[in-house]
Amino acid sequence: MELLGQIFGLVGVFFTILTYQMNSNKKILLMQGGSSVCFCLNYLLIGAYPAFVLNVLAILRNLAFYHKDKKPFLRRFVPILFAVLMAIGGILSWQGWYSIFAVLALTLNTLAIGAGRPTLLRKSILITSPMVLIYNCIVFSIGGIINESMAIGSSIVGLIRYHAQKKQLEE
Repeated sequence: MELLGQIFGLVGVFFTILTYQMNSNKKILLMQGGSSVCFCLNYLLIGAYPAFVLNVLAILRNLAFYHKDKKPFLRRFVPILFAVLMAIGGILSWQGWYSIFAVLALTLNTLAIGAGRPTLLRKSILITSPMVLIYNCIVFSIGGIINESMAIGSSIVGLIRYHAQKKQLEE
């Protein structure tokens, strides 16, 4: 089961890489969905239950966030609801002190995504991804370690590009 879980984690990384190559929101969401499902199976099979529960909630969160812009009354409600659900899901699936890394990271990530500001999200990833990386090292999710390392690198590149473009516009 452990080996199968690690394989699902690596397939999740593959879907994440494909996400960066897509050019439409629909395709990006499809690849992210594939990645999320693979990581759910990865965490379930390696016995990392808090990450499993949080990733199931993240799939539901992403679906709600996709629809929140179509329904204005959901804009403020959805991020807070899912941040609370992340905290509750993490507490109910608690496995030890290291669970705090995943719970806190996904709760903060939910609020950052809900803010709808890409720069804030990139900056938050520099805080949340290292926490998830630590969690993945402790539960030994090879795919999770690779995925979070890529997220950190991608966020750094994105912030550098954003600041370089902003500087050019000011000149």
